[in-house]
Amino acid sequence: MLVHMLRTTCVKLSRFRGVRLWLLVLACSTGACAEPRIRRTTPRQPSQATMADLWVEPRNIASRDLFWGPGGRALAPENGRTFTYKDEKVGGYSPGVHGHGRRGT
Repeated sequence: MLVHMLRTTCVKLSRFRGVRLWLLVLACSTGACAEPRIRRTTPRQPSQATMADLWVEPRNIASRDLFWGPGGRALAPENGRTFTYKDEKVGGYSPGVHGHGRRGT
């Protein structure tokens, strides 16, 4: 009885050979779409002192302009104005463009 059930199951599954092949290809290719593993660039875990060097405690936070930024309102982009595209920013870590407005900045 068991042999008969296995034979009928194998015959039924052989009809779907193409489907099984595509499922196998799909299963194998999903690993190629995964994000690469991030690897350590230092030989060991950085010390607390090394990590502390990356942070500078802000001084006199009350005097800072947290809305307009370091240049204040005078250096903020002109609201509602047209800017002229100059070129695309190359280098660095963040994408961007260079342009200028009416004031030439």
